[in-house]
Amino acid sequence: MVPGTPTDAIWHAVSPVAHVEFDRVRKLDDVKLAFEGVPIDTSSRYRSRWRNLAFKPAENLRLKLDWGILTTDSAGNAVSQRMYWANQATGIVSDVPSEARLHPDLWGYVLFHNGAAAARHRRRAT
Repeated sequence: MVPGTPTDAIWHAVSPVAHVEFDRVRKLDDVKLAFEGVPIDTSSRYRSRWRNLAFKPAENLRLKLDWGILTTDSAGNAVSQRMYWANQATGIVSDVPSEARLHPDLWGYVLFHNGAAAARHRRRAT
């Protein structure tokens, strides 16, 4: 939690077995997902607009992060699979707090290059 976050702004995920809080969660309506590779798997390349994250990549910037996708049942009501680029410990699909919890120790590193227009993806611990 970020110190000073207003209590009414905190996002809570609660279940009978877990509880997790985030200081900010927002829906991004204008995100367009592009991918290369068929079928979709965690080795595919995913892109989103950095402006949605208020982030400006810089040349040779190295960040520790992870991203993923959730697939649903045919009705779109239940998560059937979670696939992440670096964190492969994503088998839980029925407990929102457990799914939402962040695990930076399982993230990989991204190195921005080519004028910050592309990223090199490495799943390394160092």
